[in-house]
Amino acid sequence: MNQMFIFLFLLLSLSSAQEKLSPKKSVEFSNAVSIPSQWHPATDDLGSKIDTTGGLYQDSSLKVQFTITKKTTAVWPFVELIFESPHDFSGSQAIELEYKCDHDLVVKLFQDDFGPAPKGNDSYSLYQTKVPSSNQWRNLRLNYSDFVFPTWVPANSKDIAMNLEKTKKLYFTPALDATKGGKSLLQIRSLRFIDK
Repeated sequence: MNQMFIFLFLLLSLSSAQEKLSPKKSVEFSNAVSIPSQWHPATDDLGSKIDTTGGLYQDSSLKVQFTITKKTTAVWPFVELIFESPHDFSGSQAIELEYKCDHDLVVKLFQDDFGPAPKGNDSYSLYQTKVPSSNQWRNLRLNYSDFVFPTWVPANSKDIAMNLEKTKKLYFTPALDATKGGKSLLQIRSLRFIDK
């Protein structure tokens, strides 16, 4: 009986040690566009629209037509395509993006610190960068140092550093003028997280 107890104790101890030594799961380095279930478009409830006729994933790329409604209240309308990874971005050094968009494209990192309470501060602040419009497929490397706060970020967010261990989402938003309304077609053929 004692030998059985000792054996089980050693087995549990070994299992626990292996768990601690196992490397943390990190974001995949393959093309994330090939996993459509990790993507979804989003918009406000003010009248902006999403058109994914034929499916969001078609011809080996993601394709969505956005229509942003004109701002008529204190609330800002928005449109975006969201990528959500099952793992955080801490294993990567940069993002490689292949896209087409008829407007400049704002790429945003969503960090838990800025989301809903109690995890976040409810500010929905986002580190972001902007890439130029392109009617042809364009491939760019985005270093995390390219991402900065926009000017509207509140004071309670400005001292919070970027933390990729708390980041699992990317938002892609055509730079439409919400004071006028407008349309934009966005396509993404490749999204890769690179480790060097």
